[in-house]
Amino acid sequence: MFNIPEEYEMKMSWEEAELIIMKSGKGNLYDGLIAVQDKLKDKRYEDDFFYNCSYELNAYNVVFKGMSEFLATE
Repeated sequence: MFNIPEEYEMKMSWEEAELIIMKSGKGNLYDGLIAVQDKLKDKRYEDDFFYNCSYELNAYNVVFKGMSEFLATE
């Protein structure tokens, strides 16, 4: 999960987060999670990273948390 500064935190539903991550992954949830992680390495986002990527980062955290909780119940 990403540590997001409070001013960039936002609440979103699983459905909203899933759509954002799926879009990043061109229809694949796992690829979307990897794509968001790769933004950390992308120099275009170095300045104002949280400003530019706040939706994707918050969506990542929602999906990651949801998947972790699901796997914990298995």
